[in-house]
Amino acid sequence: MTGAAGARLPTADAAALQRPAAAPPPAAPDFVASAFDTVRELIFGGNTVVRVGIVVLLVGVTLLLRWATEHALFPIELRLAAVAVGAVALIGFGFHKRQARRGFALTLQGGGIAALYLVVFFAFRRYELVPAPLAFGLLCTIALSSGVLSVRQDSRALIFIAQLFGFAAPILASTGAGSHIALFSCYLVLNLLVFAVALYKVWRVLNLLGFVFTFGIATTWGVLRYDPSLFATTEPFLLAFFAVYVAIPVLFALKHPGTPHGWVDGSLVFGTPLATLGLQWALVHDRPFGMAFSVLALAAIYLGLAALLRRVARERLRALTEAFLPIGVGFATLAIPYGIDDHNLTGAAWALEGAGLYWVGVRQRRWLSRLAGVALQLLAGGARLSGNSFARPTLPILSSTFLASILIGVSALFVAQYAYRRRAELQEFEWRGAQLLIVWGSPFFVGAGLHEIDAWVAPSQQPGAELCWLAVAALLLETCARKYEWLPARFPALLLWPVMAAYLAQYTWDLNEQPLSHLGYLGWPVLAFTMLTVLKRFVDSQAHAFPKLMAAHASALWLWAIWLMSLCRPLSQAPLALDDCFGVSAAALILALLCVGVLEQSKGDGWPCGTHRQHYLRAGMTGLISMGTFWSAAANLGLEANVAPLPYLPLLNPIELSSAIGFVVAFSWRQRALKHAPPLFSPERAKRTLILLFALLFCFWNTLLARAVHHYAGVRFDVDPLLESSAMQLSITLSWTVIALGVMWLAHRRAVRPAWISAAVLLGVVVCKLFLHDLEQLSTPTKIASFMGVGALLLIIGYIAPVPPHKASETTP
Repeated sequence: MTGAAGARLPTADAAALQRPAAAPPPAAPDFVASAFDTVRELIFGGNTVVRVGIVVLLVGVTLLLRWATEHALFPIELRLAAVAVGAVALIGFGFHKRQARRGFALTLQGGGIAALYLVVFFAFRRYELVPAPLAFGLLCTIALSSGVLSVRQDSRALIFIAQLFGFAAPILASTGAGSHIALFSCYLVLNLLVFAVALYKVWRVLNLLGFVFTFGIATTWGVLRYDPSLFATTEPFLLAFFAVYVAIPVLFALKHPGTPHGWVDGSLVFGTPLATLGLQWALVHDRPFGMAFSVLALAAIYLGLAALLRRVARERLRALTEAFLPIGVGFATLAIPYGIDDHNLTGAAWALEGAGLYWVGVRQRRWLSRLAGVALQLLAGGARLSGNSFARPTLPILSSTFLASILIGVSALFVAQYAYRRRAELQEFEWRGAQLLIVWGSPFFVGAGLHEIDAWVAPSQQPGAELCWLAVAALLLETCARKYEWLPARFPALLLWPVMAAYLAQYTWDLNEQPLSHLGYLGWPVLAFTMLTVLKRFVDSQAHAFPKLMAAHASALWLWAIWLMSLCRPLSQAPLALDDCFGVSAAALILALLCVGVLEQSKGDGWPCGTHRQHYLRAGMTGLISMGTFWSAAANLGLEANVAPLPYLPLLNPIELSSAIGFVVAFSWRQRALKHAPPLFSPERAKRTLILLFALLFCFWNTLLARAVHHYAGVRFDVDPLLESSAMQLSITLSWTVIALGVMWLAHRRAVRPAWISAAVLLGVVVCKLFLHDLEQLSTPTKIASFMGVGALLLIIGYIAPVPPHKASETTP
């Protein structure tokens, strides 16, 4: 690349993207690996065959009980008692063999406990053989026994199997008509066992099992069976479950080894309030201020816990305290919108809170705060999208819908910018991943303005107003990103290129207007200024680091060429109402003038064509010439050049004159590219370009013939009538022969054997046409003229332009 811009050194922004990330903090305990080890132990630890056999046996027992019930085989009491005795025998035998064959013994005990759960639930819920207090007592006994056995033998596998079937037992024994009190009472007992085990053991997989089953089944029941009349018997259970799973992470943080500040079970710490909030909304959303008081209570609980833990174990539980604190603040923030029933600003409050959390998390090196900050950005956007996004605002600019979208967008952009600014302190995957918030936040910011335009600007003026706002928004983001050396945020400004293409298509096809209409006189100049600013300040400064950015120069040239050409649309509309050929030709002339301007401006050192001379002469001009070629081809094939009231004159009409000018410009560009130092074209490409231009010129000549026959011989300007016309056939025969004569003569003079052979091929086509078509289809006078004319020309060719001899390099040794 030549010129000033090509000599610039890489900026700090580009180098920063390649900078190695700072050393990550000490690795935290890998809970994923721990959970994987637990699952592997459950499946492959001990005797895998026995474990599979136990599962199969339990399923068989369940099927047997159901089958026996359906066929009334043996009394119900006898069946259940037999299963219970067998289960106790499995537990006893397994406990006896715990030292000799541990894996085998633990599997038997887990299966026996699971079978006892099934027996109690079948006896109570399906057969009603035992009263509720007794069933509850039996479940408590089984749960307590399984917990004691697991803790004593230090076996996660045993408690996992026992609890898995304990949670599944109510589902397996369900008839679809049971009491939710019995279901939740059983789950409460099982969750209390999970809590009791957490007092002694750090078994996270057991905690997650209880949480998933409890809140999963509760949600399913709520969707299918809940009725507001059941509130009094449902709310206490939800509060009890919430209390259990708020307390368990505290025990987890206190007991987890190797963490001086206490570790946080993120799944429960953040999952419990979210799950509780969702279920609580289902219970109280139809009650006045029900959710407002609920979130206030939750805020008080979490803020109180944060204060308590900070006072009791400040250092040991610092991480958990910092997790509880933003949760409490978040719930307190929710109280206001829930109280006034305005959900528009809910997401905005979350977004601002998340931005603050991320700022604190980076400064204090707390990954949980950073994670919560990013999560709140996503939740805020989700809340905004799920709200009443399409309601008409009550006030322009000052409406809650506009402010909420702006705040959400700005908050997400702040998090992304701060992560990039402090990237030396973060792991690479984190700060790079945070840049995705640019993609998340920008649409909210931009969408806020578009929503206001849709609400307050007349529909006929909206296209130009939208274009203006999009350009302004892109300019604001680019300016801020440049000021704060925030490289990733400078790339979205390039989206103005497809935006321009989309609005050009809208003006052309949807509106059928030239682009200055519909307030376009305001939007397009602002867009042009923004695009020029982006090219000069961003693309030029980063092109050395990202060479593909230079495509923005050429594509901008092409887009604005189309824009200039579209200005000619009114020529064919009222009040002028000229023939289409005038508008099409004017557009082609504008394109040709633009090409001339690029060629002339590239001779100096001015920006942009002189500064990026090679790029504009190669990529830019190639696109413009290609565009002009297709434009001219469409015009020549589709328009008959009706210039009434003026007479038609070959070449001296808009279509053919503009096409001829286009060919002159194309040949000038090729010559300029060859004279460039270094040449922009290789010799082979220059030869192919010349051949292509001559081929296009030959096609242009034939369309000129067709229009001349149409106007002078009165033949309809269509393919079939023209090909059937004797005048057209005679014109083709004679003119192609003359063209072949001219090429052969020049080829002979310059000793260019390939050109002479090409012209000879054309002449051969003419001769074949004479005998295969003209001889049969044309009238006698036309045949005579064709054969005589071609014959005479052939004689002349043979005399003045024989085939050139082989060059020395072409001769065969």
